[in-house]
Amino acid sequence: MSNLRILSIENIGNLVDESTDRSSFTFNIPEDMINLGRCLVEVQSGFVQVQRTTIDASGNVDAIIGRIVPSNVNALLIRSNIEQVGHSSFTGGNNNILGTCLLESALTAGASQLNSGSGTDYIGRAGNDISPVQKQGVFLCERLPSQLKIEKMYYTDAASPELVPAASYTAQTLPMQLVLKLTFLDLD
Repeated sequence: MSNLRILSIENIGNLVDESTDRSSFTFNIPEDMINLGRCLVEVQSGFVQVQRTTIDASGNVDAIIGRIVPSNVNALLIRSNIEQVGHSSFTGGNNNILGTCLLESALTAGASQLNSGSGTDYIGRAGNDISPVQKQGVFLCERLPSQLKIEKMYYTDAASPELVPAASYTAQTLPMQLVLKLTFLDLD
């Protein structure tokens, strides 16, 4: 028998504590959820706003006000302190990567206009402001931590890349959301 729970967490609101560099936030997991014990963790959906832009009178992207990663970075990783049973070569056994966001480069010249059913999007010159979280799969966790920490990270563009916090823009909070499906396992 299993118990299913959905945990929807956002980095805005009074139930989370955001780091001063805005690259991470913490959320206190309810005690009754922690006490359910072992669970399968799966990312259902999510998004990260990676940059803040302004729009001119014609509706075109006018300027990038800020971006949480450097302009040449094309992938953002979402890391958490939920421990997984087993080992990952991706993280070296450290905190688990819950998902990735593939980013459009902010360096591409000239925006091209796309008219979609929901409005007009401008792709190319400034990249997209919001990126969906790509799922990394399902993993087993022995017990949820009392305080969940979510970090936005990226690899540096160097000969030996390093995983560092996505803290290039700290003027204001750019929203993110992560929806986790938790399937608690009854081992009795």
